[in-house]
Amino acid sequence: MVQPDRTLRCQTQEKDKSTISRELKRNCDKRNGEYDWSLAQRKYEYRQKQKPKHIRFTNEVNELVNNWIAEDYSPEQIYGRAKIEGKECVSHERIYRKELISIMLHKNK
Repeated sequence: MVQPDRTLRCQTQEKDKSTISRELKRNCDKRNGEYDWSLAQRKYEYRQKQKPKHIRFTNEVNELVNNWIAEDYSPEQIYGRAKIEGKECVSHERIYRKELISIMLHKNK
């Protein structure tokens, strides 16, 4: 079980009690209720791996966007259609940025 000197620990480490409490709640060993820093680190790394990642402009996404732009779809329509069809796609803001950059590059030539 967690030791009752939580307040003392919070003051020593200059952390709020709620922060310490949340850390203990997330990372204590479920079997015996004890806190182990190495277990806490492993749990943290596992949570980071499980987190959804940002979708980048891969070749597949780029091809999808370019095809739909050629068909006169707006970035909002591209994003919406990709979402409905269950395809990976970047946000409409990212599509706008890509298009703006390509327009500016063609202007400078």
